[in-house]
Amino acid sequence: MNIKKIRERITENFAVKIICLIIAVFIFFFHELSSLETKTLAVPLDVRSLGDTVVLSGLEETPFIKVRIRGKKDDIASISENDLEAFVDITTAEGKGSFKFPVFISKDSRISAIEALEIKISPETVNLELDEVFSKLVDIEPSVIGVPSYGYEKAAFSSNPKRVKISGPRTLVEKISALSAQDVDITGASSDVVRQVRLKNPSSKIMIENPIVEIEAKVRAQGLTRTFSQIQVDFTGLPEYLTLENDYAAVDLSVEGEILTLEKLSPSAIVLTASCASIERAGTYSVMVTPVLPRGIKLLSISADELFVDVREKEISDDSEETDEDEATEESVPKTGNDGSPSLVEQGT
Repeated sequence: MNIKKIRERITENFAVKIICLIIAVFIFFFHELSSLETKTLAVPLDVRSLGDTVVLSGLEETPFIKVRIRGKKDDIASISENDLEAFVDITTAEGKGSFKFPVFISKDSRISAIEALEIKISPETVNLELDEVFSKLVDIEPSVIGVPSYGYEKAAFSSNPKRVKISGPRTLVEKISALSAQDVDITGASSDVVRQVRLKNPSSKIMIENPIVEIEAKVRAQGLTRTFSQIQVDFTGLPEYLTLENDYAAVDLSVEGEILTLEKLSPSAIVLTASCASIERAGTYSVMVTPVLPRGIKLLSISADELFVDVREKEISDDSEETDEDEATEESVPKTGNDGSPSLVEQGT
């Protein structure tokens, strides 16, 4: 077949052939378009920064970026939010103020390999308020709740460490003087309670260097004051040849101690003594009252810590005097033998 015949065949019914070609192309693109699907995802907006600038506000208005993906059904079926990252880069921003930044999309390597994948985002730019990064140390405020066991009370409480470093926008950080810790419950405790708890962060824009701290809540025995009346005093150490005109005396006293101990304390457990060992003859003397208390009990007051006593010599009974006189007479009368002469025992011979 020569060139002339080929040309004639090509040009034969040329208009019809052009129309058919256009229709074929249209059918092809229509088929391709009909096989494409659209998927919309909400991707969290992230901020990238390598400088001393941080976002103060703006992310609250646009926490998510709407990403519209168009492609073949099989290609986009497995794509999720985790395969995409939406971010703005504020590294080049200088100082504080309001700025507009473009939004970028970073795709997972698996998605990047998919051809003919159309991605559109909304919004394409965001307005952010920037501030200077600022750090400082703030105090930690422990929080202790609950009621200890009966007989005990809440005492001091502390944290370890006592201060912690926070960082964030200067405008926010400068307003914070202390961070509160999570509650430590001491309900039913009868000894010190130590817990590791997390600090409460007042803002998501604030970074706490050590968010976990140790809180110690001290629990002590509850004190009680109690008064005892007419506790008898025991006089001790008086020589045998002396006696007291009145050997009964009683005083009142107040004591303090742990509530669990004092509630069980009976008057018989309290001993009051007054030593008379230094008295050698009859007369009126002052003696000190010495309380002997159970362990853990402290004396607060006593109605009389000094007593006056009258001391006299013991009287010798009549029977004793007659016996003594008879013994003396018997010793003074000479003993004689049968012939009236002194006995050998009396003479000493």
